[in-house]
Amino acid sequence: MWLLRNSGRYKPEQYEVVHKWRGRIALWVEAEQYLSAYSKEELAAALEGRVRLPPREFSVEFGEIALRIPIPQKPWSDLAKPPPLFHVHAEIALPLRDVTKGRDQRFASPYAVVREFCDFLTVATGSYVIADVPEGVAQPGTVGDRPYCPGATPRLPITEEWFRLDRKQEYVNLFERFMGLDWRRHAAFVDAFRCYRLAIGFAPISPSTAYLLLVSAVEAVADAFSAADPSFEDFPDQFRRAFQSWQNDHRVRPEVADSLKTRLLEAQKGLLGASRKFRQVVANYLSPDFWERTPHVGLDPGRLDEHLRAVYDARSKFAHEALEFGIEVETLGVAVLPCYAYDPATRRRRETIQKVLTLDFFAKVTRAVLLAILRADHPALEEEDVDPENWLLGRGILEFPADMVAPTALWVTNNPPGKASG
Repeated sequence: MWLLRNSGRYKPEQYEVVHKWRGRIALWVEAEQYLSAYSKEELAAALEGRVRLPPREFSVEFGEIALRIPIPQKPWSDLAKPPPLFHVHAEIALPLRDVTKGRDQRFASPYAVVREFCDFLTVATGSYVIADVPEGVAQPGTVGDRPYCPGATPRLPITEEWFRLDRKQEYVNLFERFMGLDWRRHAAFVDAFRCYRLAIGFAPISPSTAYLLLVSAVEAVADAFSAADPSFEDFPDQFRRAFQSWQNDHRVRPEVADSLKTRLLEAQKGLLGASRKFRQVVANYLSPDFWERTPHVGLDPGRLDEHLRAVYDARSKFAHEALEFGIEVETLGVAVLPCYAYDPATRRRRETIQKVLTLDFFAKVTRAVLLAILRADHPALEEEDVDPENWLLGRGILEFPADMVAPTALWVTNNPPGKASG
């Protein structure tokens, strides 16, 4: 919520722009779009070595945030054979506001504001966008969550898109919708966007961690945009078979069995509800045209719920028992792969074969769902859209008492007078 908190949307009388903060973000841009900044005559002259390409730049306005993408005078050694992509350090400028309450300065770190913007841009573009943090600045939530260096060239199995200059208006429109959401829904997207961006970063290092983060991204929005209630069918197959066997062996009357089912469901409602909402939000927002534009070899869209159950089961095994996803999920070019679930009771693989979505395909599903929810119109919430201070305190956006915060974190959240904000 750093970004929304600094936007001046709430309580404008308390928000005063202190100064413009300037920094850089790192992103990938297609070289072909770089070329579009120059005329054919300029490119021809540069190819012949008669002139140097003049400096140019692209600019995009995301509300108060200005993004400038400079084009180097000589972005590659051979203009006739440019590489497909370029790693660009774009300049970002945004106003910093002095949010005060009494004498306490309450504005949070500008690096965190930019990080949230990068999280959004990662989902909007499908690429991996991160903030360039100056050397020697080790602030919580900025440097530590960057496991992948975009200057390197490891295989990235879960992203195939890049920042496209010809789609900048689409990105701007998505950003306006993001910033126009109420607090609760905006917060859900903040969590989802960050999980998605971190999933891309972790993919080359730990595919299982990346997969877990993708599930978490869907869960973040599912809680805010799905009201699905669990049913007894949401219990694992093995549990339901055991229950049916118990009912048959003891000749339990249907009404007694139903009463027990209701009590069991009530006891496990929270856990089962998370799984149900996870599957339901995908079913509700994954549009039919996704299947038309996305290759899905081996996957029947009509059986998607079955595959999502397998995904959630495998995710739980990794989260609670450290059982990593099989290396098969890294396979490219297909949508699902068979996976034997491990049975800890017998210490052997279960006989039932699950079909788990591959990592790159599940990433496509996750991003498609997030964008579909963001583009949709949602009814206004009944509760008043106000600034929930306790919630913001829990996020560290407002200051904690000094004795509860480590010195470094205190500097980030409080920015005491005398220390520069940027």
